[in-house]
Order: sequence, then C-alpha cells, then structure tokens
Amino acid sequence: MCSSDLISRSEITVDQYQKCMEAGVCTKADDKSIDPACNLGWDDRLRHPINCVDWYQSRTYSQWIGGDLPTEEQWYYAATGGGQNIEYPWGNEVPTCQLANYYGCVGRTAPVCSTIGGNTAQGLCDMGGNVWEWNFDLYDITSALRVYRGGGWYNGASYLRSANRLNDSPSNRSDSLGFRVARSVH
Repeated sequence: MCSSDLISRSEITVDQYQKCMEAGVCTKADDKSIDPACNLGWDDRLRHPINCVDWYQSRTYSQWIGGDLPTEEQWYYAATGGGQNIEYPWGNEVPTCQLANYYGCVGRTAPVCSTIGGNTAQGLCDMGGNVWEWNFDLYDITSALRVYRGGGWYNGASYLRSANRLNDSPSNRSDSLGFRVARSVH
C-alpha cells in the first residue's frame, strides 16, 4: 500500500544534509571544489537540494532521520498525485519554467519548492525537475544498478514525465542527482 503522505514534501536540502554530516553520521557530499554545480560549500545554496551524493549517502541520511529512500512504487504514486493517470506531477500540461526547473530555466538547481505551480495535487514539490532522485530499488534483478527518477535541471522536458526512470551505479555522484525521504515500508 502506498500513500503520498509517506514521502517528504521536498528534496533534502544542503542545510538538512549538513546537519547529518555535523552529527558524524553522513559522509561529505562532493562540494563546489570538485564541481561548481555541486551545492555543498555555497553559502547561498543552503535551501537548494543536496546533490553530488551517491545512493549510499542518500540512504544513510534517510535512515538517520528514521526513513529510507522511497521505493519506485512509492515515488511514482506520489509523483502522479496518488496514482492519477497524468503525464507529469502537476498534470498533463506541457512543462514550463513556472512548473519545473529543467534545461533552459535556471542553469543549475533552484531552492526547493521554487516552482509551486508544478506541485502534485498533494503539495509535493519538485517531483519533476531540479534534481533526479535516488530510489531504493534495483533497476532490474540482473544488475546492481539503482533507479533514479524525476528529471534534473540539465534535462529536457521529456525527462520530467512521471513514468521516466533511469539507472546508475549506486556509487555515482552527479550535480543533477539528489533524493527525498520516505517512511520505510520495505
């Protein structure tokens, strides 16, 4: 059973992730010295999503606050406003910069929940755009690759579709990849 109230309203921010690092639980995400598009280390990006974190770091943070990464089923259910038959988290309207942060809008991440026009029916923000989001699940049973969903700031509009899913090594860190937390149900 899935419910959109089992998933965090927004992507985890730099400020939130730093608290886990300060507690000695989370390891340091890549910062601006490694990639200027990484949000850690910029004083004006504390409300931006933490990016440049791998699947393991994302999961450690999620468990530290009493949750886990969302399963694909949880993520998709939340991104479709509770399982509605819609193309994007906000409905079927073609993406614009007022609905999501994607290629050609800001040129990097934006503070979380900046594009409220693109919120789901339940008020979840950035389910499409800003950063891709790690999911708990393996891409398929024959590989060790992990799923991520949602599209990122450097992708075109077609990647923002709720049904879109990609995968990568769980040790990959990218300036367009972050996460949100779900209550653990797996």
